[in-house]
Amino acid sequence: MNGDDTLRGLADIIPPAPPAATPWWLWLLAALALIAIVALVWRITRRRTVPPGDLRGDALAALRALRSAWEAKQIDDRDAAYRLATVLRRGLGLAQLSDDNPPAMINDAPLWRDTLQQLDRQRYRRQREQPLPPELFERAYRWLTAETPHV
Repeated sequence: MNGDDTLRGLADIIPPAPPAATPWWLWLLAALALIAIVALVWRITRRRTVPPGDLRGDALAALRALRSAWEAKQIDDRDAAYRLATVLRRGLGLAQLSDDNPPAMINDAPLWRDTLQQLDRQRYRRQREQPLPPELFERAYRWLTAETPHV
């Protein structure tokens, strides 16, 4: 065999067909799906980040409604203690109420611990020695309206 036979043999080979072009609608569908995912993630993260002022305003409204329902004897002391603890936790933006670490705007740590102990007594003891003190509502109002320290 010589070089000419080899070249003629290569000329007879038919190359494979190029891949089919991806339809434009497939790219459009992928782009719309990506936009929908980004919008969903943005909406979820935006919903979770509520400004502290809104939390406190909602908590103060809930505190007023709670106190009026408690004074009107629509709810008992135990239920009021549960709701008051929830209002404090949410209004101060805490994951959990802890007597070890009061929030920074609460300067009187012993008063914070006393409040939590009284709420715990009302919520978790079967026999309650004394009724829920109205001072707890006043303390909660004071803490919810306190300015956050600027760091």
